[in-house]
Amino acid sequence: MNKEVASFIANKLGPMREVDQEKGGAIWGSLIRIRVVIDVTKPLKRALKIRTFIGDEQLATFTYKRLQNFCYFCGCMDHISRPCELQFKQDFVDPGENTPFGAWLRAPPPSASRGRAPNAGWRGLYI
Repeated sequence: MNKEVASFIANKLGPMREVDQEKGGAIWGSLIRIRVVIDVTKPLKRALKIRTFIGDEQLATFTYKRLQNFCYFCGCMDHISRPCELQFKQDFVDPGENTPFGAWLRAPPPSASRGRAPNAGWRGLYI
């Protein structure tokens, strides 16, 4: 994992603001924090298929830090106070507990972040 790969992934989500990396520019481990600008009128991205340098496909899954309330049916954050339009479509079937989006998109609290010091004001995502 390096800044170029992180930038590529971030730009699939929205304009990148910042990549969390060590002072020497290294990125360690299988998780990386990236700060991006997200359009809240569009569904949140749950995952992204990425082709590696050797041609394999990997699935990068996303969790969002400080994620506000969002719709578990469509993944948008722009209509929390009113019902989702998907529920009014003629072919809508209530998925019950198996909604396409859920609380699992929220990143764990800072105390569970394996000893990393929380960065005040960080509104990024974990990959």
